[in-house]
Amino acid sequence: MANKNVWRIVAIGVVIGLMASDAAAWGPRARRGIAGIALQVIRREYMQEFFQAGDFVFQDELIQGAMDGPEVLIPDGVASEREAIGAIADEMALLREVRQYGVGSYFAYRMGALSGLVSDMFLPFALGIETGMEASELRRQIAADLDDRVSRYMMSPERRRLQFIADPATYFRDQRRIAVDAVDMIALDYRTNVGADGYLARGGEEFFRRSVNAVADTWHTLLTTQRDLRLARPSRERLTWYFVNQIEYQLMEKQNLREAERAYAHFASVNPGIIEAYERVGDHFYDFDQRERAVEEWRHAVNFSGPGRRRVIEKISNHYLTVGREYMAAAEDPDGPERALDEAIEAFRQALSVDRTSDEAAELLSEATIAKREKDERRQTVTEIVASMTTVMQEAEQAANARAYETALNLFQRVRSLGEGVDDEFREQRRSAEELMAEARMRTTTILNRILDEAQYAIDDGQAYVDQNMFAEAESQFRSVPGILDPIPDEPVTRHSETKQELIELAEQRLAEVETARRRWQEEQERMAEEPAPDFGPAPAPPAQPEQPQQPQMPGPGMGPGMPGPGMGPGAPGGNGPGMPGPPGMPGPGGMQGPGGGPGMPGQ
Repeated sequence: MANKNVWRIVAIGVVIGLMASDAAAWGPRARRGIAGIALQVIRREYMQEFFQAGDFVFQDELIQGAMDGPEVLIPDGVASEREAIGAIADEMALLREVRQYGVGSYFAYRMGALSGLVSDMFLPFALGIETGMEASELRRQIAADLDDRVSRYMMSPERRRLQFIADPATYFRDQRRIAVDAVDMIALDYRTNVGADGYLARGGEEFFRRSVNAVADTWHTLLTTQRDLRLARPSRERLTWYFVNQIEYQLMEKQNLREAERAYAHFASVNPGIIEAYERVGDHFYDFDQRERAVEEWRHAVNFSGPGRRRVIEKISNHYLTVGREYMAAAEDPDGPERALDEAIEAFRQALSVDRTSDEAAELLSEATIAKREKDERRQTVTEIVASMTTVMQEAEQAANARAYETALNLFQRVRSLGEGVDDEFREQRRSAEELMAEARMRTTTILNRILDEAQYAIDDGQAYVDQNMFAEAESQFRSVPGILDPIPDEPVTRHSETKQELIELAEQRLAEVETARRRWQEEQERMAEEPAPDFGPAPAPPAQPEQPQQPQMPGPGMGPGMPGPGMGPGAPGGNGPGMPGPPGMPGPGGMQGPGGGPGMPGQ
């Protein structure tokens, strides 16, 4: 079961790069294995504080530090065993001191890096303190050979009492002696082509075991709170640079601004006023795209005197020059900030206030000021154009409401022409112009459709007059169509101009048909006039009338058409026929009395 736990821990580092550094020490598999087993060793002691579900809380960061190796702590390497031990002792003292600020991801990363340096103490040639081409080649070859064999060294965590390293110099000199003694024998093995099958066949596992135990003891010394190292406490300057590096790690590696700010609080509490430290923190924030935050740190730096002050001043000035140029570029973009040039001017002023010797800042400030004045003038021009468009739009609406369609169409076209003079430089004005132009296009279409409808109505009314034989009225309607359609331009050819032409042709066709319809109607009327009146036969006899006293004979007018008189025969239908003879001395219906009571004359 213990071996399975070891393999699970070792597998964590698979995703980490497999290339060892040029100054190869333990290879990547060995480093992961050493760190993983050392974690198992200390887990029994620190299960409650730093482990969850059997895993170290910051296990990934710790393994990554082990993989990155000693270069994290001593980028330039060491020149002697003494220097290596001194580097270990300094790092142990530092981590013991910063532990009071919390054991976080960066603390674990530094623990891992320290394990890389500690484990290299127990592998011959790993520290690189042996010089010469042969030593360099041996480092590379030993690292490769042992990395191939490291799976054989995977062991259960050794049950041993963790040792507090109170005196790092004594501890590491004693534990490392076997590696020092083996240097010559290993070199001989490789010189005689025996290689890893010689001393390293058994010695390699012992180096691995000693590395695991030393790393476990080192981590125990860092995490325990029971005893103190017999070492000088790190200076405030050393603590300051630790937190500078932690800020960089949280920003660039973990992308965690919140943790970086927490580290900054510790940085601010220990920094004795180191210009370069403030500068470096500002650099890290700047690289993380927290530029204003970076400028704050640079401004802190220039509050102190020192040789780096001038360099920081130039960084601040260059920042504002960069910001100003960005706003100048944004001012050319229609979608850029409305106040881009104002911001550019302010940025250049800031740059000049920080560094009054900057000719570049002065020149850019002048350019931005001129550009703003010119842009303000252009803005005023387009603002006036939009105002004119609004006025013309109102006039066009009034003309449309008064049915002065030609005037309205011309005014709407004027709105559109004015709008074309508003370019994309000013977003708000361009948006207003586009809205007015769109409204003008829509109203133009509405009026054109209305004109076409009125022309169609005239044609329809003309046809209705034809159907009622009101030919003069029909001709008037058809002849009005071209005048109604006249506001619609013939060019350019559009759907409306094509429909206009079709309606004019239809009106001309209907007008030509009016004469044919009139002639046909007149012929029908003449034919009807020439036909004889229909004969309906004799009228029925009127009922007998009682005898009336004879009255003196009086001439009288004829009766009305078609009405029988007393003692008379009925008149012809319509009252136009001759009257029937009546009694002597009485006029016939509709006739005047003739001499001797003869038949009357035809009535009117």
